[in-house]
Amino acid sequence: MTTEVKANARPPLPKKVLVLIDYSNWHYALRARGWEVDWLRFREYCVSAFGRCRFYFYDGTPSLRHYLEANPDRTSADFASTVVAGKKRFFLRLRDELRFVVRTKPVHRVYDHTTGLIRTKCNFDVEITIDALENLPEYGTLVLCSGDGDFVPLLKYFKGRFRR
Repeated sequence: MTTEVKANARPPLPKKVLVLIDYSNWHYALRARGWEVDWLRFREYCVSAFGRCRFYFYDGTPSLRHYLEANPDRTSADFASTVVAGKKRFFLRLRDELRFVVRTKPVHRVYDHTTGLIRTKCNFDVEITIDALENLPEYGTLVLCSGDGDFVPLLKYFKGRFRR
């Protein structure tokens, strides 16, 4: 018995797809090219392309101290009404409307001894790796949205694990 496959037939969708979004790394890489993400359209695209998806979103939350140091003419009330309120609305939309799992933690300031500058930093490498590995048995495909080369070993692990 022979089964005929059409040339334009779409391959079967994977059982489930895990989408991990390292927002800071991805956002700055895209913004440098003049791109902005419409999260509703992004979600709709992933679901139409892959089928059942689970989305994790990782982003840092700025501190009052960092805000005031960067904006000396502003107040803590300005911080609360703009930065905190805006981030809260954004995270609630992702969680409630788009059904993303949202993971946050404070942004830290780090002194870069090579340049003498203070940079903001918020690494989610460990959290992303843990979520990926914890969900490994349930998901057949990983979509990692990041510009961080530290994830190469994780991707190689997934490729080896799911190679057919």
